[in-house]
Amino acid sequence: MLNLLKKIPLFKDLTENELMRLVSGTNIWLNPGDLLFKQGEPAKCFYMVFEGAIRLTREINNQEVVLATYETGTFFGEVPLLAGTVHLASGQAVNQSHVYCLHEEQFWQMLMFCPSVRNAVLGFMASRMQELQMLSHQHDKLISLGTLAAGLAHELGNPTAAVRRAVGQLHDTVSVLQNFSLASTKQHLTPAQLEYLLEIKSKAMGRVAQPCNFDPLTQIDLEDELSDWLESHGVSDGWEFVPTLVALGIDVQQLEFIGKQVNANAFKYVLTWLETTLATESMLNVLEQGVDRISELVNSVKAYSYMDQSPLKEVSVHEGIESTLTILSYKLKKHRIQVVREYEQNLPMIQAYGSALNLGFSIRFSQLKVLV
Repeated sequence: MLNLLKKIPLFKDLTENELMRLVSGTNIWLNPGDLLFKQGEPAKCFYMVFEGAIRLTREINNQEVVLATYETGTFFGEVPLLAGTVHLASGQAVNQSHVYCLHEEQFWQMLMFCPSVRNAVLGFMASRMQELQMLSHQHDKLISLGTLAAGLAHELGNPTAAVRRAVGQLHDTVSVLQNFSLASTKQHLTPAQLEYLLEIKSKAMGRVAQPCNFDPLTQIDLEDELSDWLESHGVSDGWEFVPTLVALGIDVQQLEFIGKQVNANAFKYVLTWLETTLATESMLNVLEQGVDRISELVNSVKAYSYMDQSPLKEVSVHEGIESTLTILSYKLKKHRIQVVREYEQNLPMIQAYGSALNLGFSIRFSQLKVLV
């Protein structure tokens, strides 16, 4: 027993006689999953881990939160003994474990006769109480965040749906206006010219969702080239058209072909129609993407908080993690963290309190030092 006690860093400075005072404790062997003590039970022992690992978990609002894991050579249990409280958490074996416990009377004798141990235990107690307070404060903040987010999602739902409908109607309205505009352009073009113009428009429209992403120098060179060409063909304010045309893949060769097909008076009109049509579609696409992103966030918040759903139900662990990652996406991006997903594909649905489960995910993610 003395050899095992000497392996505990807490007792490294004790003499042989001081160690002899500690040999009257109790050995406990645990299998994986065995409970050492439960949250709320009277605290009666101070524990040392000779082998294995003990995980401490605290139940908060129906959610089990991991506080710490104590492995070989560590100790725990001093907080409730010194504070005179019941166990603030449950202790459970992670694997095959050998734990040595000093009962309450033996614990107080150890503090009395071993000053170095007393100082170390009191120091650890202070830091552990601080960690417990921080966790409790963090948990309260996350609950408030979840409540606020659920309310915000509810408030955003109706206006988001209204904007989505408006964007759809705007697409239809713009299409009608473009057809009217095109009708007045037809008189300046032959059928072949009109067909070519519509072909250019169609190809450019295909790039609206994913415009050309040139590096800054290439972008400048292409814009300068188009501007110079337009100016040489009598379009003095062509710089207004250039950014849209370049972004959507319109080059000098295409402009030259259009210029050869229409007379000088019609060219600027045709060019204005083409640029306005493409710019309008591009802006509508930006609006649509923005609304989609808002809808995605609202749905993620609803999924995260299980808003409008019964508390206890079948839930998907994967979906809970995904909605939690969406909620924390700002912090992940801020710290340039890339999340690698390695999900078990055949994981079944589980019966759980969905909002509490997702809150647990948030607490675990937020316990990462980089996210605190």
